[in-house]
Amino acid sequence: MHSYSARKLADAFRVVRSNTIDLAEAIPESDYAFTAAPDTRSIAALLAHIACVDVVPYAIHRGGITDLAQLN
Repeated sequence: MHSYSARKLADAFRVVRSNTIDLAEAIPESDYAFTAAPDTRSIAALLAHIACVDVVPYAIHRGGITDLAQLN
């Protein structure tokens, strides 16, 4: 298993965040409603999911979410 230092892990997160923002800005707003297949997230919903997913553990641990079905 490969081990990352805290610095390398933080740098990797920053690269992914930067790339995600670049991608979101490159997609025309008119295409944000696009879904690749039925019953899948739209581009807008996927970007919102990516943006908010890191707050889920905090919400769970502070008692704000008790049922994971609330996350959809």
